[in-house]
Amino acid sequence: MSTWNPSDKSANITLSNGDLTATVNVTAWHGVRATDSKSSGKWYFEVEIDSLNYGGVGIGTSTEDLTYPGDTAQGYGYTYNAYKQHDGSTVYGSAYGAGDVIGCALDLDNGEIWWSINGVWQASGNPATRANPAFTGISGTFFPMVGHYTNGNASTANFGASAFSGIIPNGFASYDGLQTPSPSESPSESPSASPSESPSESASESPSESPSESPSQSPSAPPSSVTKSKILIIT
Repeated sequence: MSTWNPSDKSANITLSNGDLTATVNVTAWHGVRATDSKSSGKWYFEVEIDSLNYGGVGIGTSTEDLTYPGDTAQGYGYTYNAYKQHDGSTVYGSAYGAGDVIGCALDLDNGEIWWSINGVWQASGNPATRANPAFTGISGTFFPMVGHYTNGNASTANFGASAFSGIIPNGFASYDGLQTPSPSESPSESPSASPSESPSESASESPSESPSESPSQSPSAPPSSVTKSKILIIT
């Protein structure tokens, strides 16, 4: 069974609940990798946000910084403030917070990744049809990762040992390989392309959201042109 790895985490991350819940115990960026990695196949896992101020969900290699996924070019992440991360920040999807469940569909056969919030694939994505992935060109061996910033922030992973909140995309399996979608679940991808999602997507991607207008846009503060050396957190 996959869990967060007690031997591959920041010293300021505390694991509980069978090593599925990760809690940061200081105010600074700290992260954790899963016990198992993948280099091929199509995989799905979820992370429920238990409490959150700043945080991110995604994947990283064994050399990604134990801060948040996507902090460097060795990872790919989706952060609380509607940004995708890969050694820089780009507007993506909607913001999320406590009580939300973030789904991650990782297609390592085609080098693509998608994220969902409460079962709705973000930015009109659809892993089953390979529509609008958040990132392409992903190659290598990756671990699921989470990162948190504010003291007390926590999240709980589900790699497939229990029922998912959302539905596994067709063609994918749970990260631990214990679950696959049933034929009756094929329509599940349609909400991501629903017109009703468009307003929330467009709002989060509005050009009016310049870095000067909101401190909550990115873990590294400004958008994608900024590297981790310029992290600015306003609490």
